[in-house]
Amino acid sequence: MARRAPFPLAALAPLLVLVPLLASCVGKAPGTPGSIWPPKADPGRVWYAARFMSSPDTALRALRDTRASWTVLGGEPVEIAATQGRLRVRVQVRKTRTEAVYHTAPFRRGCLNPASVTCDDYPDFVERTTFERPTLILPLPEVERVLLYEPDIVRVVHEKGRITDFNARDAETRQLLADALSTLARPFGFRPEATPGMTLADLSLAQRLNLGLSGGVLVTGVQRGSPAERAGLHHLDVILKLDGEAADAAKLAARATALVDAKAAPLRLDVLRWRADPDDPMDKTGPFSTELRGPRDIF
Repeated sequence: MARRAPFPLAALAPLLVLVPLLASCVGKAPGTPGSIWPPKADPGRVWYAARFMSSPDTALRALRDTRASWTVLGGEPVEIAATQGRLRVRVQVRKTRTEAVYHTAPFRRGCLNPASVTCDDYPDFVERTTFERPTLILPLPEVERVLLYEPDIVRVVHEKGRITDFNARDAETRQLLADALSTLARPFGFRPEATPGMTLADLSLAQRLNLGLSGGVLVTGVQRGSPAERAGLHHLDVILKLDGEAADAAKLAARATALVDAKAAPLRLDVLRWRADPDDPMDKTGPFSTELRGPRDIF
């Protein structure tokens, strides 16, 4: 009688590593150490479609007319000029510091016997205000992106990842400031990106096993006011199909970017929402279908 070959225990080694890993990650919230679910990408970002002004002179005049409504470098702008491909903004920064002033008079405040060595000299604390006027020089040919963030921040990204933040008083000023900066950079080759306002990633092996799926695209971030938000997509939704076919992140990103064409048809998405929004009591989990349409505000 033939002897049965022993079962190779080495085949169980990958499972001994994978099972504890998945067990430790299933219950952890997104973004926490060890979680298989990423935090929301680029939080606070607001979707923005540039609306160019009629000319750079109009944009420069808009910056000057609204200079009381925005700040940069921590101060209010007092001089604004654009020459030789550079935007120069001179700001006035107010700084207040508290100084201790000691009295050297014979009769010091709070002393019954001024000649006593145990009599402490208590200072008066006085606020001193000074003004500084630094100058921001923004090279317009190096502007790569103009982004909007909450609360009312316009972020200009230069070459090599450098950033300059402008702080607006309200959302209307933020939009006008971003449009003016985009218009000033346009003659130097600046072209704003047109995106559906979401970031994507293919599901990892651990995520697929956790959800019981064979594939899909994970939504890692949704910008406020974007076409993706209007389509009802949330952070950590899983896109299962694109126009009835299996979806992957690269193909979906390419098709979504092409929606800037006015003749492009909307994309039909089959989505799985497995995690309800804790801030929305009406949000429910489960599969649903939606359409991703092109930006309506680009002109």
